[in-house]
Amino acid sequence: MRRIAYWLSNKRYQDILVNFCNSEGMVPIDISKSADKTCSYVFFITDIEDEVHNSHTSDDTPKCLISDSQKYNHGYYLVNDDFGIYSLRVILDLIHHGSILLNSTGSLEFGSNIKECYVGNNIADVDRFVFFLTQEILFFSNFADTEKIRIGFSEMLTNGIEHGNLNITNKEKFEATEAGTYMQLLNDRQNDPRYRDRRVYIKVTSDMKRIEIMIRDEGDGFDISKLPSPKDADQLLKLHGRGILITKAYFDEVKYNSKGNEVILARNLNRFNF
Repeated sequence: MRRIAYWLSNKRYQDILVNFCNSEGMVPIDISKSADKTCSYVFFITDIEDEVHNSHTSDDTPKCLISDSQKYNHGYYLVNDDFGIYSLRVILDLIHHGSILLNSTGSLEFGSNIKECYVGNNIADVDRFVFFLTQEILFFSNFADTEKIRIGFSEMLTNGIEHGNLNITNKEKFEATEAGTYMQLLNDRQNDPRYRDRRVYIKVTSDMKRIEIMIRDEGDGFDISKLPSPKDADQLLKLHGRGILITKAYFDEVKYNSKGNEVILARNLNRFNF
């Protein structure tokens, strides 16, 4: 039976790992208590930086560090503090297949693609979410257009998290940004019992002709009649609200529901010929 080695100081991480192993038919081994290098492990996971470097496993055992710091990204896998069973499945998949999956798509061609998911409220994860959800668009669109789609997607997802789920007003964001306390404001809202369990629902549908992205937060919404006009050039000089204008420039359609907590972004695609 496959084994996963760990040395974890956080009990919550241990619980996630044990649940993961139970669901995948694997055995978790706490090597802080049983350091047997003769065992074969699928991977070693820890939340202690020194242990990922001085692991009690063999040198060829893949290493994984739980950390929110982006500086730890060389030579081992990295997951952040809010990781879950899905994150461990992705790591397992990458270890199992290496780079084979990423390098064997030359003859693969999508006819259409649909992705649906719920994401949390960590602003630092937005670019990763967007990249993951738009990888297949390159089968339908050239790189330059794909990047524009990703920029608009990121702007709207960030809005859904900040202003929707975390209920941060433009005024609060401006004042906190000016005072240099915006990251603290984000952290406070992310840990506030009123907002911390909210999620953003996303559905991305794409084919050779069109991409459509639906983003729905769990906030109270806003008055869509007060959206900035794309014809007002002065709006581009303002600190807030530019994201919506940029998105409208990059998408053919930007439609909100009446409540203002859901937006649909649509763009017609000119298929890129390989």
